[in-house]
Amino acid sequence: MNSNKNLFKDTDWTITIIHRIFNNIGSFPNVLILPDRNIIVIIDIFNLIKSNDQLTFILAHEISHNMLLHSLEILSFGVINYVATIVFSFLIWVFYESKAAATLCLTMYILFGAIFSWYKRKSETEADEVGLELAAKSCIDPREVLVFWEMMKKFEELTHQDKFQIPLFMNHPTLDKRERRIIQLMPTALELRKQSKCPKLPAEDPRDRLPYYMKDIEKHMLKNSKILVGAPKGNYSSPSIQRFPYLIEPGVVFRCAIKNSKCQIIKPEKIENEKGYETRFAMNILIRKQFGWFGSAISVDEINGILTVCAPRTIVVISKPFTNINFETLQGMCYSGKVSSDVLSIEDKNLMSYSFDSKFWYNPLHGFSVHYASMKQTKGNEGKKERKINRIVGKPKHEDYGTVDVVYLNETMSIELSFLDNLSQFGYSVESGYFFKKDQLLFVSGAPGWHYVGTVIIVNPESREFVTKLDGTHIGEFFGASLAVGDLNNDGLDDLLIGAPLWGEDNGRVYVFVGTSKGQFEMTQILYGTAEGGHFGYAIASGDLDADGFDDIIVGSPWENDGVIYVFNGGSDYLEVSERIEAAKFLRRPSQKIQRFGFSISKPVDIDANGYLDIAVGAYKSGHAIILRSKPVTKTQLLIETVPNTLQRDARQFLVKICPLYFVRNVRYNSEQVNHNSFLAIKSKVTVTIDERYQRTQQTILELKSSNLTSNVCLSAQVNISRNIRDFIEPISIFAKHDFLYDNTSSNFCKYCLVEKRNNKLQTAQAFLPFNIGCGEDKVCNSNISATAKFYNIQYNDTWVIGSSDISLEISLKNYGEPAYLTILEFTLPERIMLRSILPFCQEDNSKENLIVICDTGNPIWNGEERSVKLNLDMRHLINGSLYDHNKLYFYAIIKTRSINHGTTNISKTLNLVNEVSLSLHGKANEEAYYLTTLNESSSNITFQHTYQVYKLGASPIEDAQLAVKVPLATEDSTTLIYMYKPQLYISGELFECSSESTLVDSQLGEVQEESFLDKFDIHKRNVEASAVYLSDAKNVQTSETLNKNLTDNIIYINCSTPDIACTTIVCSLNTLKTLQDVGKLVIKFLLNVDKFKANFRNKRAVVKFTTEVNVEIIKPDERLDINGTRSTIEVMTMFYYTPKMEKLQLWIIIVSVLVGLLLLCICVAILNMLGFFKRKGKQNLTKQEIDE
Repeated sequence: MNSNKNLFKDTDWTITIIHRIFNNIGSFPNVLILPDRNIIVIIDIFNLIKSNDQLTFILAHEISHNMLLHSLEILSFGVINYVATIVFSFLIWVFYESKAAATLCLTMYILFGAIFSWYKRKSETEADEVGLELAAKSCIDPREVLVFWEMMKKFEELTHQDKFQIPLFMNHPTLDKRERRIIQLMPTALELRKQSKCPKLPAEDPRDRLPYYMKDIEKHMLKNSKILVGAPKGNYSSPSIQRFPYLIEPGVVFRCAIKNSKCQIIKPEKIENEKGYETRFAMNILIRKQFGWFGSAISVDEINGILTVCAPRTIVVISKPFTNINFETLQGMCYSGKVSSDVLSIEDKNLMSYSFDSKFWYNPLHGFSVHYASMKQTKGNEGKKERKINRIVGKPKHEDYGTVDVVYLNETMSIELSFLDNLSQFGYSVESGYFFKKDQLLFVSGAPGWHYVGTVIIVNPESREFVTKLDGTHIGEFFGASLAVGDLNNDGLDDLLIGAPLWGEDNGRVYVFVGTSKGQFEMTQILYGTAEGGHFGYAIASGDLDADGFDDIIVGSPWENDGVIYVFNGGSDYLEVSERIEAAKFLRRPSQKIQRFGFSISKPVDIDANGYLDIAVGAYKSGHAIILRSKPVTKTQLLIETVPNTLQRDARQFLVKICPLYFVRNVRYNSEQVNHNSFLAIKSKVTVTIDERYQRTQQTILELKSSNLTSNVCLSAQVNISRNIRDFIEPISIFAKHDFLYDNTSSNFCKYCLVEKRNNKLQTAQAFLPFNIGCGEDKVCNSNISATAKFYNIQYNDTWVIGSSDISLEISLKNYGEPAYLTILEFTLPERIMLRSILPFCQEDNSKENLIVICDTGNPIWNGEERSVKLNLDMRHLINGSLYDHNKLYFYAIIKTRSINHGTTNISKTLNLVNEVSLSLHGKANEEAYYLTTLNESSSNITFQHTYQVYKLGASPIEDAQLAVKVPLATEDSTTLIYMYKPQLYISGELFECSSESTLVDSQLGEVQEESFLDKFDIHKRNVEASAVYLSDAKNVQTSETLNKNLTDNIIYINCSTPDIACTTIVCSLNTLKTLQDVGKLVIKFLLNVDKFKANFRNKRAVVKFTTEVNVEIIKPDERLDINGTRSTIEVMTMFYYTPKMEKLQLWIIIVSVLVGLLLLCICVAILNMLGFFKRKGKQNLTKQEIDE
């Protein structure tokens, strides 16, 4: 209007959109204008309008009618025409007879009607011309007008309205004329568009989208589609049965509506038995309908609108009058009629096209299979309306081996096998396709019984010759029992699918043969059934179910459980199973049962006008026909955008935007392009997973929902970043997944609800949001880290004394390059080395044999910055340095960083181990000397003891050590002077036992019986030439010369170093001396036999020195450092003095001594008194002085 405002100044226009009261799918869409400038738009027109430019032209066309005053002209012309008709009619009836008057009036009506129609056509042409000019000045694309008229022509063709039009009385020009006129006016329209300074025309020609628009019209026209269901063993209603009681199971075909599931019966023109007459042989024919299997084979000729239903088991009785000829043959009959008709006429009722000349002319089973071929649109026939019939009908028992009847371009021919086999059953299955050339139609027929293997014949109907033959490979597989044709690889040539349902253990399989331009098939794949007895491949169908350009395969396996069908998606490569659909899926009630699901499968057809093919599956045993409807398949693509696209290290939040794009039927849809109202209600959600691995954001999972496809172009959400995050070098990952949301509570099928294409990788998307890490434009951090290691609390030369205090290991890092992010030190400690305490920035890993400590060194390490990690090591469990290689411990550390480290990546440090331990020995006797008299009176025995103490010096633990005590016990003549009790070893208060070479006296015994005691000992004397340590090599003493010599010298030595002294050795283990606090104490008690002692010395003076020798030895560790100032060997001595007994002191001597002492005391006291010792002059003077003051 704005571009033509000078024409429409001070005018008001109204647009009214109305619905039809009776919505007939074939009603022609229309737009009209009233004299008051009210444009009436019938809503059906929007099914044909595909752009705003087209709508602009239609409105401009109607406005042109008003501008040209066509409404008033038509009204006035109609009045004149009406008045003229009345006047001329009156005059004719006045001057002519009735018959002549009637003829003249009719001629006049026709003439006036033709003139009026001519005027209307002329006004429509004028409106087209002016409307195109108005629309061009409003900057439309004039090519869109041509698209609109092509759409109208397609609609007219589908509704067959062109058949009922009489050119002389048409109110509108033909669509072809209107389109040609627009083409003539196109230069003028383009020039007006240019003068109006409109933008340039789009590069894309809208006519390129015509194929898609045509399919949309077909969808619209198929909204009220119905399904044909055959019931070969069905019966008619009760009234029919009552009229024809013999009519048992003739077979019934139903036409069922998709919306309400209401069905109507399709039946032969006569349901009762029919009679015919064969004129060639003058024979009567009776066609018996019972058990005829009417509906076992059905096919539709979509081009010509013909429906054919066959009853292959129909029995024909042939008889000849006045003869005995009366023959029954399982002939089979087919019935045809219009697709919309409920009544079908029998074909060849009188068998005029049937030959009786052959030997096996009977029982042909005519109509066992039937198929109408479709003519593909090629460059040669594009736009032509092909009306010729192309059909193939199978007769698998004709001539015993089977034949097929082919109708090609309305010409009928019969084709039989050239290689005869009575079991072939040629015609068991039939199909057609364009396998080798896009313009060459070939028919296909299977002979599954041929040579017990089966074969499939491809026939050229033009030459009536066999093109090629495909044979089965296994006996009994019934190769060719089912056929299907489809373009699986989208190369423009049809491919052939051949079923062999009895292969294997009746598992069944399907052969896939690809058509090629070489004129031969290539077998690319075999699909196998998995269930024994399933009969996989019993029924096959093919069609593009997901509208991806590749035909798919539907394969029935009716004996697999209660029945299963498999869907294989076509593609450029191998077929892949996309769905396995079981009969049990459709059970609505527990009592309901569906059996033999997949016994028959229809050719895929779009029955609900959603643009996707649907299929019907038969389950004959339970009497079900199940419709499987397809939903639109979309290929969703997600685009992820973040604001900002790079995060600063101190950023607290960012915005994530998810933009979905939808590709439906190879056309991309987004919020601006979806134009179907049904798509608007589709709900969807995008699940966004953010930084799932590192979890640096407060929100890890987001759900962004959309109520329809046009509500938002993109879905967005704000994401908050967690505080104190450390990893900046790894970007934040954003993973998005798209899903559609449906209301599963509704029982209505949602035919426009989108489903995602299987294995669509674009349904998910991932993006990464990086941080600004300060590493240059390449975003790659090249660090250069150096490392040093150092021990603490050790000795010189990295030496550590085993058992000493714990140590520390420190590793220092310094970066000489770009920032090093997330740098960690991974320590590997030697076995048995633990941590005394764990640092807060370190973690322990105990899963392996050696302890691994992973420490964070800070994030990041900037250029020139130093960082160190000091581990406090627990060395308590290291007690044996010999377990390690050469007494060395190896500490390893690996430097890991998210940056690229060009410096040190690992470092090792060696700790030298040494043992430092000694044992210090101390000993004493409880009494150093005992005195014995020489009197003859008997004395009690003397008990004495030696005590030894062992101290551990040094930090290292003792693995094995012992204390050895050598004790002299007897003389050469086995005279036992001293008895020894069992030694008692105490270590840290705990009593331990020692081992001895001799039997010891129990310390609990009160008295010792000499005879019995001596029997318990195995006394040995020392051999002076042997070792001085152990008694085990001593020999028995035979002489006493040395002892007698010692006695004469008055000093007797009893020790293990003295010859002719028998000794025993006590050995005690000191392994329990572990720490410096542990002290070993050995106590040995002895008993001196005083009587024996006196008897040996016979009142002579003598001194007996009894000595025990003690030695301590560390066996392990064998390599160690000894500590100075320790003693490992000592001797403990007890002396016995033997003297004669003195006379008894007299009493008077004692009294005199006391008196003399008292006298001397008195003298001393007197002298001291005289000297004033007892006078306290100092105190007296001090008292006097105080008084005076």
